[in-house]
Amino acid sequence: MIENWRPISLLNVDRKILAKILFWRLSSVAGDLLSSHQHCSVQGRSTFSAVLAIREALERCRAAGWRKYLLALDQAKAFDRVNHEYLWLLLGRYGLQGRFIDWLKTLYNGAESFPLVNGWVGQPFEVGSGVRQGCPLSPLLYAFAIDPFVRRLEGASLCGVPLGIAGVPPLKVVAYADDVSVIISGTEEAQEVVSVIEQYTEASGSKVNHEKSEVFWMGEEGESFELPDAFPEPQQEIKILGIKFGPGDYGHRNWESRLVVANAKVASWKRWRLSLRERVDLIKTYLIPIFLYVSFVCILPVSLYARVYSCFFQLLWGNRLNLIKRNVTYLSRREGGLGVVNPIVFLFFALFKVQSW
Repeated sequence: MIENWRPISLLNVDRKILAKILFWRLSSVAGDLLSSHQHCSVQGRSTFSAVLAIREALERCRAAGWRKYLLALDQAKAFDRVNHEYLWLLLGRYGLQGRFIDWLKTLYNGAESFPLVNGWVGQPFEVGSGVRQGCPLSPLLYAFAIDPFVRRLEGASLCGVPLGIAGVPPLKVVAYADDVSVIISGTEEAQEVVSVIEQYTEASGSKVNHEKSEVFWMGEEGESFELPDAFPEPQQEIKILGIKFGPGDYGHRNWESRLVVANAKVASWKRWRLSLRERVDLIKTYLIPIFLYVSFVCILPVSLYARVYSCFFQLLWGNRLNLIKRNVTYLSRREGGLGVVNPIVFLFFALFKVQSW
């Protein structure tokens, strides 16, 4: 269906160079101008900081027995619906100089695109709205476009989740570009969030996709409160920025899903005729990254250690017995080993590395 397409713009090199220059200049002040809860394209913040904030809110609600909903808003065709006049006016209100904004306008004024689908080339058309996916500047421009919405939610009378840190306000909203998650503590707060969404939609031309937005209950079962009709039905599990949050040990379930993907990859890779060195390179280059993202958020359960080891060494040795002791394979080649990464140690310390940023 055409409405589900997400086109990527193929841009010429000189435009990308200019966009990158403007990105670096704008990103140098983005941390001071954007909300502290916007994690996209801001130095020192990332998807990891966003998803860790959501995890912190969920764990604190569980520990304290707080009754709250987590609302994950989906912006319909977010990048394509950015109104250019709204964006230029907004950047001016943030104090950006007119000359800088004029350079931004150069990228969009009079710009044309044409569809290229499976070799078929369509007629060119003028780009009247939106920021182009495929441009290095677009995520940061969108972060500015949605910032008034994020700040309005921050200023709303929401209880949020207290983080237990002196001088740090309760966590009410977490945003990564168009992925906005809001914490709601009661029916009145839900009504206020609906009002904020309507005001932002009218002012900016954006649109929340209620069908793809999700709601997750973070309290005890059977204790939830009613939500307005504008909200979707609460889900047993919610996926935010690639991590599934749900009741019980959701970390274990995230690792299980990664193991399924990794084992399928290993089964296909084992059929290749590869040298031992090539298998080691395959482990480092392609197998470890399958687990890396989830390792930044959820500690690897001890109960899955053996399965992770098996996955890695099945790729190294195939169905044969290990020809070298595992401790020896971790040594460098100069020391008589194979230079294999110990997956448990590597993934365990990856969690502490990202949380120390």
